[in-house]
Amino acid sequence: MPTAISIGSVSKSIWGGLRIGWIRATPSLLERVQQTRRPGTLRQLRSQRDALCEALAEHLPEVRTRRPDGGFTLWATFPEPVSSRLAAIAPDHGVTVAAGRRFGIGGAFERSIRLPCTSRPAG
Repeated sequence: MPTAISIGSVSKSIWGGLRIGWIRATPSLLERVQQTRRPGTLRQLRSQRDALCEALAEHLPEVRTRRPDGGFTLWATFPEPVSSRLAAIAPDHGVTVAAGRRFGIGGAFERSIRLPCTSRPAG
């Protein structure tokens, strides 16, 4: 019998802060997925999150951040409303960032950018 995995989510369609997702598969396959993900992936993601926090603190000390307890992104808040301008020029430098205004109404988060913690540190 072929093995199939179904992955789904309704998080963003209900409310931006809500995280609801699921994986449907045979119990043995779910156990293998869970065991594979646990220590190595979590340790790697935490290391990448910490490296991003440290790099921001070193190179952009005026930018405020809060080390997230979980998730794959970090919010960085600038003293000025510059996120749309940063997002527009970032690709010219080989970087993609999400401007904060995409995540709020009326430019509510224009001082913030959302940065992924999933990239491995250079070097």
